[in-house]
Amino acid sequence: MSHEFQFVVGVLKYLQGRLSASTSIEAAQKSRKLQVFKEGVGFLLNLHCGHNNPFSKEEQLQLKGLLDRAIGVKGGGLV
Repeated sequence: MSHEFQFVVGVLKYLQGRLSASTSIEAAQKSRKLQVFKEGVGFLLNLHCGHNNPFSKEEQLQLKGLLDRAIGVKGGGLV
């Protein structure tokens, strides 16, 4: 393996470890009031728009709500 490739793999392993650490997950949950799942922290937005179709109006509103919660913004002009 090349030195550069080993370095990139090492950085990615480090990032994965930091992002999946329980302290990081707890901090994200507390600061953003996110739901906790067995696999990690976050939300699932079940889309029905397909690969090349735009989000439906309902999907846009759901996404806007999730983004607002994640960044702590009330209102905004996403949709």
